[in-house]
Amino acid sequence: MAKKISKKGRPKKAVKYTKTINVRLTHDQWVQILNWAQRANLEPSVYIRKIVLDFLNIEHEINTGKSLAKK
Repeated sequence: MAKKISKKGRPKKAVKYTKTINVRLTHDQWVQILNWAQRANLEPSVYIRKIVLDFLNIEHEINTGKSLAKK
């Protein structure tokens, strides 16, 4: 009979992009964001949050050697 493997503890949470970010964009920058978001199949606001928060996470890793996201 095969043993069942049960994981203990809380399930890991997915990264959520829910922070409010105020950004001013020129018309040309907005057009670029729209194009990139369309290629990534994301809404422009979601794409902006994802890119900015990923950048902040990478910057934090470079400065401290630690990740903001818990692994």
